[in-house]
Amino acid sequence: MLRFPLQVALLCLVTSASLPAQLPYNENFNNPGGNAAVSLVGWNSYLGSLAEDYTNTAPGTGQNRIGLSNIPGNPAVPNGFLFAFNQQTLDLTFAATVTGLTLDNPELFTWRMGNAGAQEIRLLVQIDSNWYATDSVFTTTPGFTAATFTSSAEIKSFTFTTEASSWRDFTINPGVEMTLGSVRTIGLPSAAVTGVGFYMNHVGLPDPVTTRIDTLSIVPEPTSVALLTLGLGAMVWRIRRRITPASDSRRNASARNSN
Repeated sequence: MLRFPLQVALLCLVTSASLPAQLPYNENFNNPGGNAAVSLVGWNSYLGSLAEDYTNTAPGTGQNRIGLSNIPGNPAVPNGFLFAFNQQTLDLTFAATVTGLTLDNPELFTWRMGNAGAQEIRLLVQIDSNWYATDSVFTTTPGFTAATFTSSAEIKSFTFTTEASSWRDFTINPGVEMTLGSVRTIGLPSAAVTGVGFYMNHVGLPDPVTTRIDTLSIVPEPTSVALLTLGLGAMVWRIRRRITPASDSRRNASARNSN
């Protein structure tokens, strides 16, 4: 009678110990109250070339700002999305990041975006305490409003690679510097991703514009999942091999005693 529960318990134990740490990773930027600082969801935020730290600053009005909106994102429920608003500053940059992760073998990054202008967005990753930005830039069709972002945000994606040509060095030193470097000539280290984020460059853009980002998802490589499934299957098979003979012996002994 205990054979199946024992197998399930052991399977759960092996699964929890073997899955790639914190993958899949999802962030929906949920915000049930008023406009809030990104620290509400454990993120950090920075503004401008001096990387002014806005992590704990709730967005105000009539100023350059970055934070969490309290209106419907994409999807509409629950409320909240990441936004950066450029009041009217040429070439203003923003960054939003989260650290303290351990993402082994990530493969696909996806998120939803709907910008008012032609802002250039780059995905950020942190490996071995160093930040890197994608060489590729991500944009949306200009003209998104909060309402059209909720109804029809564009889905963006990036397939992770360590190839040098796909990345640029990126520096965040709060209160000192936020800079985008040149395309790398050496590939990224083959280590866990410990942080992710977005770099938002409001190039030119003399009029007030808003960047909107929601529903970040990071999934592991299919190979990793397949290997894990195969390993778990082998483990269950070994458990069954060990348990079944013992159960058969008990049944045989019981049968002899009843005779």
